[in-house]
Amino acid sequence: MWEGRSAVQGFEVIKTGFMAALPPLGQAVMKECAGLINDRIPARIMSETTKTKVFNSIAFLSMSAIIVAVSFVPSGHGNLALFLLTFSAFTLGFNVGGFYKSGSMIAGPYSPFVMGQISTAMTVTMLSVPVIVNPLTPNNTREEWALAFYVNAAIIVACNIFYVCFASAEIQPWATVEHYNERMTKKQKAPNGGAAARVYAVANGVSAADTEMDAAAGKGRLGSEAPVLAA
Repeated sequence: MWEGRSAVQGFEVIKTGFMAALPPLGQAVMKECAGLINDRIPARIMSETTKTKVFNSIAFLSMSAIIVAVSFVPSGHGNLALFLLTFSAFTLGFNVGGFYKSGSMIAGPYSPFVMGQISTAMTVTMLSVPVIVNPLTPNNTREEWALAFYVNAAIIVACNIFYVCFASAEIQPWATVEHYNERMTKKQKAPNGGAAARVYAVANGVSAADTEMDAAAGKGRLGSEAPVLAA
């Protein structure tokens, strides 16, 4: 979005790349600071779920307000627009204590998978920005870019409202040890001993053929021996 705004403010193209790099730099610094602050807020003051909602709201709402303010910056005041855009990305760094933290905490042992899905969603979102912005700014006029900023701010606010309504930082039932044990028990009782039993057989030196033969004969060699995780 900064590249298009530079056309309105009259920046030279050669400087645009450097200017576009400033917001992510500020955000990286803010992520470090916000993460430290979030971790040091005691639970007696604010629960983990509340912390993620507060930090996410700071990140999203402040960025929305700032990019709306950018739309009012008159032509010829590019340095002010640059400062505001950089500061908006800076405040967005608070999201490290918001949906980033929530995603890892609700998933327990599955957090790498969940965080991977979050990263994928963010990538898709960034790739979709031109699809939204370009039709709104065909002539790169100040009015067109103001509308583009309003639309982006509205989307960000809507996403934060959805997050605050439904987010949690508590581990979910599907990510608990008890749920895992229950799943493994069901698999061990399934026909042919289940996939989990076959994996256990290989790990303990029992051939797959022996496992299948025992299961077919009803011996259940692995039925009582396959371990279940301790809670």
